[in-house]
Amino acid sequence: MRRSWPVPPKTESPERWRFPQRNRIIAGMCEAIVVIEGAMKSGALITARQALDANRAVFATPGSPINPRAEGANELIRLAHAGLAYEPRHVLEEIAPDLVDRPVAESSTIAASLDAASREILGLFDGSALSLDSIISRAAIPPGETSLALVSLEMRGLLVRRNGGYELTPSGAGIVRALPTLSSPGGKM
Repeated sequence: MRRSWPVPPKTESPERWRFPQRNRIIAGMCEAIVVIEGAMKSGALITARQALDANRAVFATPGSPINPRAEGANELIRLAHAGLAYEPRHVLEEIAPDLVDRPVAESSTIAASLDAASREILGLFDGSALSLDSIISRAAIPPGETSLALVSLEMRGLLVRRNGGYELTPSGAGIVRALPTLSSPGGKM
């Protein structure tokens, strides 16, 4: 018995003149558009303009002023055509505010539940990445306990390890902001 497989429909090759049509469809299907990179005459900017015309939310992530591929996103922000978004929470606050956690109360609760080693390690961060050696040398706790606390903080989503160093996540930054209130005289520590 000979089996016949369905033949896919003939697809037309992607041609540059079709991109604006495709971008219009994308803009219409989305609730929000986030421009990460794009030159001044890029498809990303065409999509952003079409999203603005369709009353969709437009966000952009800023880039280096000397990077030509960041010019489009920077210009959208400069002209106030796009909201600034450098983390997913910024987009969710606009399109799905119920999904955004309330950081102040939650951060205080999580910060209060951390053990002393974890609180001390989080207190070392000031916005820049720290290597494991730097954390061990700056923390007043044994190296084994430091490693255990780092793993716990990673599992809770408060730290992330990148390029051999640890960085705060947005949630971790909220916890660091809540730490001083817990150690103040009226705090819980």
